[in-house]
Amino acid sequence: MRGDFAEKEVVDKKATEGNFTSYYDQLVKYIAPGQHAVRIITDGFWAKENVNRLIEEYASEKKYPLRMIEQRIWFLIKDYFDKK
Repeated sequence: MRGDFAEKEVVDKKATEGNFTSYYDQLVKYIAPGQHAVRIITDGFWAKENVNRLIEEYASEKKYPLRMIEQRIWFLIKDYFDKK
């Protein structure tokens, strides 16, 4: 899949200016194409306000379960970044 969001890291501002949700939907359908596939959506690994909001809205619209992982991951690793 090619497009504005084929980058390795999604730029948060571009998510609101482009077709992030459309590309995300294409990705979900590519990964789990069948009607029998179980789809569980997660927020992004890094804190990206717009991206995570769009993912949450997508999951809600499609009635897919959503698991927020960014805060849990950060809670477990933050001490490694606070040390000087």
